[in-house]
Amino acid sequence: MGYLINTHKSFAAAITTVSDSANAQSDNAEEFNFNGQSFVTSTDLELNSDDTNGNQWAASIFKGLNIPSGATITEASVQFIVKQVTLGDAPITIYGHLGNKTSFGAIQFQISSLSATTASVGWDIPDWANINDSGVNQLTPDLTTIIQEIVDRVGYNSSDSITIIYDSDEVNTTVKYSYNANSDSSKCPVLTVNYETPF
Repeated sequence: MGYLINTHKSFAAAITTVSDSANAQSDNAEEFNFNGQSFVTSTDLELNSDDTNGNQWAASIFKGLNIPSGATITEASVQFIVKQVTLGDAPITIYGHLGNKTSFGAIQFQISSLSATTASVGWDIPDWANINDSGVNQLTPDLTTIIQEIVDRVGYNSSDSITIIYDSDEVNTTVKYSYNANSDSSKCPVLTVNYETPF
């Protein structure tokens, strides 16, 4: 469930910060690039690559943000927590899903077939040097353009989920291991969004 962190008003607009954790098993999924096999049963969320099956897609669903239609997004990012130490950069591209995805399962091509935003953000993930680190090295770049495109889509409703897609680099096979609900539901990816609404 999402929760309100802080709200204050300026002369021009109300600025709100909301946050939500992808902390259910069906909130995070992975999909192998080579055959589209998808699953939610991994004991971690592996970004960029799988340690035995090569590059892969991954995705997280955030359900409780309740961002109103018409909001202006001012800042957005996903915070991860390190489950396993890995050194070396892992370049990925981040997109959003233009739809209301509510859960993942064991459906082939369930991530790569999602309708993705035109907006994307590259992230060259640096060293994850210590277990349980949750700092700037585990924080995505600003995802404002992605979230703005999602809330601006025709048919968007404030109760809709927001799905973030992590697309792998086709050459680099460095893996970044984050927690998911199967390993520790209190350490799952968290999406935080700042937005403005007019009076």
